[in-house]
Amino acid sequence: MTDEQNQEKERHVHLERGIPIFTPPLEDPDPQKRREREAEATYRDNQLSLQRNILLTQIGLVFFGLLGAGIGIWQANSARYSVEIADRSVLLAQKTERDSRVISEKQLTEAAKQFDETLRQMANQTNAQRDSAKAAVDGVKAVHDQMRLDQRAWVAAYKMESVIPKGSQIPVGANVLYSNTGRTPAFNFRVHEAWRQTEAQIPQYDDDPAQSNAPYPVTTLAPNEIGNSPGVSHPDHVASINAGNPGGFAYGTLWYDDFMGGHHWIQYCFEIAPKFAFFQACRVHHKSSDSPKQR
Repeated sequence: MTDEQNQEKERHVHLERGIPIFTPPLEDPDPQKRREREAEATYRDNQLSLQRNILLTQIGLVFFGLLGAGIGIWQANSARYSVEIADRSVLLAQKTERDSRVISEKQLTEAAKQFDETLRQMANQTNAQRDSAKAAVDGVKAVHDQMRLDQRAWVAAYKMESVIPKGSQIPVGANVLYSNTGRTPAFNFRVHEAWRQTEAQIPQYDDDPAQSNAPYPVTTLAPNEIGNSPGVSHPDHVASINAGNPGGFAYGTLWYDDFMGGHHWIQYCFEIAPKFAFFQACRVHHKSSDSPKQR
């Protein structure tokens, strides 16, 4: 086959969808028409090639679109998973925070209980120490008071007796006798004596001479020493009593200080029988600084 024949054969072969198609040559004696047919065949080949390329491009676009969609779905799933992880982390953090708060509250409550218990124990210890100190002070005071009671002066009027001059049988008055039965002297000793006709006239308390501006006798009464003061001495009163009339009441108060500086006082009162026949204690005027109700 000659070259011209091969070229003629190639002109009648074209591709359709990648498949070579042989178009037998037509008897066309017109070269112009043959060229037109060849041009149409070339155009057709070009269009087929263009469509094939477009198809391949679309297939590629679809592929990459699907690939992008897959990547997007993967990214979305990854993001959702990340969100779930974050939510779980938040829940875990919240639970941890709640647990920590509960633990902290329990620890705080326990610490508060321990602190309250410590304060209670300290308060009990303080109360016990205070009670011990008070007991010690009370013990010292008791010893002090007992020593004062044992060693102090104790003065009291213990009887009243008539005064009868030697060689006579008629009383000229009556004296009140008192003594210090304590172990130490009674210092700054002073007496207030008085007489009243009736018991109702006797005052509840007597005035201490030391509280007045007038001079007054003061002495020291030694242990076991006996002193006396006139209970009734006015001549008119003595004459009335010797005549057989009621003798009235001799009363008074004794004041003194003990060796530890304590101040004391005690009252006395005696009823005088007619003619000084006897003397008896009154129903009133018997208080002292050592009584429950002091002046």
